[in-house]
Amino acid sequence: MRRLLATAWLVIVWVALWGQLSWANLLGGVAVALLIGLAFPGTGAGPAGRVRPLPAVHFAGWFAYKLVEATLAVSLEVLRAHPRIAGGSSRSGSGTCPPALPPWWPTSSPSHRAP
Repeated sequence: MRRLLATAWLVIVWVALWGQLSWANLLGGVAVALLIGLAFPGTGAGPAGRVRPLPAVHFAGWFAYKLVEATLAVSLEVLRAHPRIAGGSSRSGSGTCPPALPPWWPTSSPSHRAP
């Protein structure tokens, strides 16, 4: 019963991610759910993991601290009078279109754009 519910849940998530209910999305979701069920069969010994409240709160606090730290670092760099990071875009390569790309693919060189 648990495996059937997990498969149904995976199919629902698959269809929701595609954004519309169609036969192709439904059958694709069933195929993906079955492949995931075969690749990761589980042990049947209960829940795969338990949420431990104290480590979860510790992780949330650490994550929030690192998020604020990164935001401050980026903000200070943007507001700095003489930033250490050079602005603008860089160009590399010879400016020719690689042979693996189709001719309509946007490149940095205007001579390789489709008319």
